[in-house]
Amino acid sequence: MTIIREHLPATGNSVLIAMNSHMTATQTDFDVLIIGGGPSGSAAGTMLAREGLSVLITEKGPFAPFRIGESLLPNGNALLKEIGVWEKIEAAGFIQKYGAEFETADGTKRVHNIFANGITPGLDYTYQAERPKLDELMLDHACETGCQLDRNAEISRIEPLAEGYRVHCKDGRTFQSKWLMDASGRSRVLGRLFKLATDPNPYPSRIAVFNHFEKVARASGPEAGNIIITRRSDGWFWQIPISESSTSIGCVGLSSDLKASGLRPEAWFKQQVAQSPALAQRMESARAENQFQTTTDYSHMFTHFAGERYLLVGDAATFSDPIFSSGVYLGLASAITASRALLQAERNRGSLSREAQAAYTRDLKQQTEIIRELIDTFYDDAGFAVFMNPTNKFKLFPAVNSIVAGNTRPGFGVRWRYALFRLICRLNKNYRLVPKVL
Repeated sequence: MTIIREHLPATGNSVLIAMNSHMTATQTDFDVLIIGGGPSGSAAGTMLAREGLSVLITEKGPFAPFRIGESLLPNGNALLKEIGVWEKIEAAGFIQKYGAEFETADGTKRVHNIFANGITPGLDYTYQAERPKLDELMLDHACETGCQLDRNAEISRIEPLAEGYRVHCKDGRTFQSKWLMDASGRSRVLGRLFKLATDPNPYPSRIAVFNHFEKVARASGPEAGNIIITRRSDGWFWQIPISESSTSIGCVGLSSDLKASGLRPEAWFKQQVAQSPALAQRMESARAENQFQTTTDYSHMFTHFAGERYLLVGDAATFSDPIFSSGVYLGLASAITASRALLQAERNRGSLSREAQAAYTRDLKQQTEIIRELIDTFYDDAGFAVFMNPTNKFKLFPAVNSIVAGNTRPGFGVRWRYALFRLICRLNKNYRLVPKVL
């Protein structure tokens, strides 16, 4: 039995529509079908439904217990306010995040980015999010706005029509819609089914091994909610406090390193912890809460993010690396931008023009490039040395702090300082302006 949940915006009450998954295919018409009910899909659904479009959000099953993307960025707060869900997030009891810390494996070098000290005003804090809780909260909000939801729609085929698509599910049902929006994350449903072209991947194959842990030592006061990034040889750890008792910890490294070690992912994770004294000390009494999870080969970028009647948003369009926690933010930003483009096309009673498709793709790629430059700096030894020896001269550190906080559309004041910071990182390769950081 498949359940579609419909929230009536006038009352906030929900209607459950039951469909027998074994009956003959049932065709339902919608203006927009959104694949994926995570933050990107919910944000897009909210934007579109409140403008009067009929929207179906599909999921292929329950949300995973946890996934990469638990740490939000302050620059995303304005987007959450725009879709009307911010007050609910503020009241949800998530851990407040006032900054981000970066340290060497031995803990002898540490940089503390306090978001309120960045050059961009209004980026004081955000939250660390238990993803199932955040995703359900945002999905409920989208349904209250007017979206319908199908929690058991695993999509197997998409059939183009004259003005839209017929979407086929594995259980035999079909849905027809004028528009498709892919918010399926790294599943990349449309990209796979449409066999979309991809850009060359500039990154080597990396793997992340992660779990949730109890009894991980934390700082007191505002720093207790910080994300901590511990750099190690050819990789790094994240530490994200997601509740009063639980901390998400993941190890990122080259896939080839794990393979060469001959170890299982859990054993490799523990080996890397043992070689990182700063983290090992915090994890002395830690206990894993679940089975260890892995994700690999996650970096990708499609060449184009839109067609005449479809748009890719968030990780379904591109994903680089989780090091600066940009995934949810870029997902929200792209979902809102894509929704505006779709709404404009609807007002014009047409499809997306080539210019609109190119403009959307260009905007998201430019935002992604800002983050990629910071990722490249972190992995490069010369760049990392500059990053870990911040200076307030010319307000360089506050400008970089704003990028770390998610400012992917910087104004001139941040942009020229960030460009100068990147130049210093490049010069440090040959001239050793800043001593190497191990």
